[in-house]
Amino acid sequence: MSNEGQSRVRRYAVSIATSAVVVAIALAWSGFPLGDVWMVLALAVVNAVAERSEVRITRTLHMSIALLPTLFAAVLFGPLAAALVNAASMLGDSELLAPRDPERAPRLKVVSYAGSRFLTGAAAGLVASGVLQYGGSSFGGLLAATLLAALAAESLDILFAAAAARARGRRGAVTLQALWPLLLTSVPAYAPLVAVLVLAYREVSAWTTPLFFIPTLAAQRLFGMYQRQRDLADRLEDANLSFSVALVTALEASDAYTAGHSRAVAIYCRDIAARMGMTAGEQEEAFRCGLVHDIGKVGLPAALLGKDGPLTLEERRQMQEHSAIGERILREVAAYA
Repeated sequence: MSNEGQSRVRRYAVSIATSAVVVAIALAWSGFPLGDVWMVLALAVVNAVAERSEVRITRTLHMSIALLPTLFAAVLFGPLAAALVNAASMLGDSELLAPRDPERAPRLKVVSYAGSRFLTGAAAGLVASGVLQYGGSSFGGLLAATLLAALAAESLDILFAAAAARARGRRGAVTLQALWPLLLTSVPAYAPLVAVLVLAYREVSAWTTPLFFIPTLAAQRLFGMYQRQRDLADRLEDANLSFSVALVTALEASDAYTAGHSRAVAIYCRDIAARMGMTAGEQEEAFRCGLVHDIGKVGLPAALLGKDGPLTLEERRQMQEHSAIGERILREVAAYA
């Protein structure tokens, strides 16, 4: 990261941290209680564990179930508890104790994200407190409070993620496009669970809480394992494409006359597949097929490929063998068999 980029990130982190301190003082001054200290501490630990097991969405975006304990604290205890629980999630960040990397600023990242999550938790708690004040503590009131608090928290979280991306020199719009669909699916999934959790805590016992969070953490872990399998599949796909490019490069080195021809055919194949309404996977498969369609020429004599003038009948028959040679090459690779 350039000096200008580091300065921009530092200013962003300082502004977020300052805002979080001001909001914390305002919440304490306004008399918002912390609630059950031991339960708030337990929720903070759950959030840190959840952050440690975060799931990668894109190369630079990660998500966890940290919002569940935050919403629980917001509806049950209010904005101060929710803010602290949400900020505590950064204690589980893998870069917190990582060796210093001159290309990254993990300490600034932790400060900025802890500050933004404190503000997000505080906003969720304020929304939940306001809804409960007018809607009551029935299950309907709890559900409404959780829904609106989740909507406020997720919206702020997405905006902060976009602002952080801008501060790091990336396009904030890309972040928004990646996360808005998650907002539409996660809020309806979170809200009923948290509402039931709060109701059970109030009406039954505080010991009902682990019955919800343990399966949720397990589900996130399983999703993380699935995500890693997808990552491995993506890397294998990249390796297969690299294999194709390497073969085509070798072909073009021996047949300069048709240099670029295989890539052009690959593009035509993908575009035709798209016009035919094929799926994205089928379009990529058509691209790979076009890329390697002449690969058997690597098995032909260089003198034949580079001959000036027309081919004899025997040379033409020899040239036509390149498709069979290509088949023998590609069938040894599982992705092309």
